[in-house]
Amino acid sequence: MYKINLKGTQVEMKVILKTSDNSETTI
Repeated sequence: MYKINLKGTQVEMKVILKTSDNSETTI
């Protein structure tokens, strides 16, 4: 449910890392 932008900020990455438990994320 979270979008990862190529120009994502560190804050966004931290949020994705926290939600990566229940969602598929590609960093």
